Amino acid sequence: MAKDGCSSAETPALDVLLHKQLSSWNIAVTAFVMMLLASAVIALMAFTLYKKESSTLLGQMRSEAALEVQGQKQTIEHELRQVIHALLFFNRQADLHDVFSSAAGKEQITEDLRSFMLSSTVYDQARILDRQGRELIRINYHGGAPVVVSGSQLQDKSDRYYFKAMQRLSRHDIYISALDLNVEHGAVEQPFKPTLRVGMAVYQGDENRPAGYIIMNYLAAGMLDRFRDSGLLVQGDLLLVNRDGYPLSAPAHEQEWGFMFPSSSSLSMASRDPALWQQIMRLDSGTLRHKNDDYILQTISPYQVAAEIPALHGTPVSSGQSDALTWKVLIHLTPAHLQAAMAGYRGALFSWLAASMLLVIVLAIPVAWLIERRRVCRGYIALLSQAVEHAGESMMVTDLSGRIEYVNPAFTSLTGYTFDESIGRNPSELLKSTAQDKAFYRQLWETISAGKQWRGKIVDRRKDGSLFPAQMTITPIRDTEGSIRHFMAVQQDYTEHELLQERISNENKMKVMGIAVGGIAHEFNNILAALTANVYLLKRIEKDNPAALAKLNAMDRLDEQAAGMVRQMLAYVGRAEVHLTRRNVTPFFRMAMQACQRSVPEHIVLNSHVADVEMMVDADELQLQKVMDHLISNAVDAVEGIRGAEISLRLERLEEAFGDTGDMQPWLVFRVQDNGMGIAAEHQQLLFEPFFTTKEVGRGTGLGLSTVHGIIEKHHGFVRVDSEPGKGSCFSVYLPIAL
Repeated sequence: MAKDGCSSAETPALDVLLHKQLSSWNIAVTAFVMMLLASAVIALMAFTLYKKESSTLLGQMRSEAALEVQGQKQTIEHELRQVIHALLFFNRQADLHDVFSSAAGKEQITEDLRSFMLSSTVYDQARILDRQGRELIRINYHGGAPVVVSGSQLQDKSDRYYFKAMQRLSRHDIYISALDLNVEHGAVEQPFKPTLRVGMAVYQGDENRPAGYIIMNYLAAGMLDRFRDSGLLVQGDLLLVNRDGYPLSAPAHEQEWGFMFPSSSSLSMASRDPALWQQIMRLDSGTLRHKNDDYILQTISPYQVAAEIPALHGTPVSSGQSDALTWKVLIHLTPAHLQAAMAGYRGALFSWLAASMLLVIVLAIPVAWLIERRRVCRGYIALLSQAVEHAGESMMVTDLSGRIEYVNPAFTSLTGYTFDESIGRNPSELLKSTAQDKAFYRQLWETISAGKQWRGKIVDRRKDGSLFPAQMTITPIRDTEGSIRHFMAVQQDYTEHELLQERISNENKMKVMGIAVGGIAHEFNNILAALTANVYLLKRIEKDNPAALAKLNAMDRLDEQAAGMVRQMLAYVGRAEVHLTRRNVTPFFRMAMQACQRSVPEHIVLNSHVADVEMMVDADELQLQKVMDHLISNAVDAVEGIRGAEISLRLERLEEAFGDTGDMQPWLVFRVQDNGMGIAAEHQQLLFEPFFTTKEVGRGTGLGLSTVHGIIEKHHGFVRVDSEPGKGSCFSVYLPIAL
């Protein structure tokens, strides 16, 4: 029976691999996909819940902020009413006691003011002025107690802005100053004293002009401290702002009272965001949305508060004052405030997410394991099958009797037998060659039958009868009970390997030969140098003896031939020196082509063409002769056995661009073309490697084209090959023409 989609013949090794893959990757991927989908649903739910809670909380924060600013407005207005009530009381007292003409009345109201300031500590100063602005009474709150200022210290206040403002008041009008910091001797008093001045004109009887004025300085520090403390308990920034946008109370003290200091003018909301401030000023109360921020605000108008007091109800307020003095109580809500308020909910939501994800993980892994095991088992077996099918090594599986049950495509490619031709047959019928004797095959069979692995080198036979060397490994395949059920043979073609070994051997031989030839050439050149020198001396001695001179010239030519032979030997082993001389090589090629007629068999048609143009090239003619000899010799071999064999030699001058620059330059091009069998594409890239040859064994050393390549490289040129099987080949030698 199959086990989870796997064969019942599953081996322990395969079982381990399956379980490793199941646990490390496939189950994880399946579980991950399941968790991803579940997580997406959970995340969407969490996002929806969070957005809903965020919207609900924002609405709640707006409502709470609206209640807070309304409460703060009522508190401040209550404080204002208390101040105005006190002012009204003392204004009436000043009238009743005739403070301006009666010493007793003046003394009485002085005591009343002092007693009042003693019981209510929110007043910094109270004073009564006559109609010219001179102080009649002044009481300062100093050192924790009200102090009556003596007559000698009373001052003339006629030049003060508040006196000038009160001179314009009508009966029952109230003067209320801006809430600012008290200034003494031209500087802001330290520590800060937030001060609000309220005053009225005092009329006696039915007189039409005031007898004097009463003014009280309300110390607003306590009110602002309570305002600021309330801001600590609300979400958002609680601000009290004057008409110009300067905060009178803010969460940070350094943001306050900017209008009192020229260097702090940038603290105004009106200067920071004029568009926002215009919207705030147009709105009396409510909520304003601006750039993702919320502003919940109420407007306080001190003169409106004064006008609503019963004692003054229906009386006009000083012209122009009502609109000029307004304060805004506002709470600034930012996304950061919302995020801070949502911190607790986020924690609870994250806990819910973590618990949900943990549940998903706990459920996903076993479910993924159940789903994946069968699929992975089958997929893994299919993977092994594909690996065998696409393996580069030849693979063959037989039963216990040796009948072939499976061969992979590499086997058919190597041996030439198709899959159908191989199945059911014995390998000995297909592959057995005479390179091994019967004892070899018997020992091989005994080894694998005993359950052992056999590995060795073997020469097998292809379908076409050709032999090939191979490295073969035969392994018994056992079932779960350990019994041998099949044999698997893996073999690798060793043809290229042996060719490589042969090439390495040849290269080593050439290295040794190069050392030997180099030594011999050195000694031989020394001998030739001595002979050349002696012939030179003898020629000078025998310059008048024609017969002796002829023989010496003959010896000189033989010396040169011997030196040329040495250079050829060095070229053969790759140690030749190339002596480049700039010359017109057109005559050389013309003569060399004519000389080739003698070396080409008569049955081969030899065509030659030399461009009648001068071509100056840095060249070594002896080495170029060697290049021609090798190329023509290869062409002769290529057309062997070809009916209508033909070789063409051609020398021409071309303007072509090579290299990265793309610049045109003149080139000498020498072509050798034949109509032979051509060269396969896979061999063309190997043509110039040492010891590579497409000729039969014994025909060529594989050094000719390598020598050609080396010589032309030293001439700063290159060689191109154009060939197609069945259509011949063309070798083109490119040499740069000197400019």
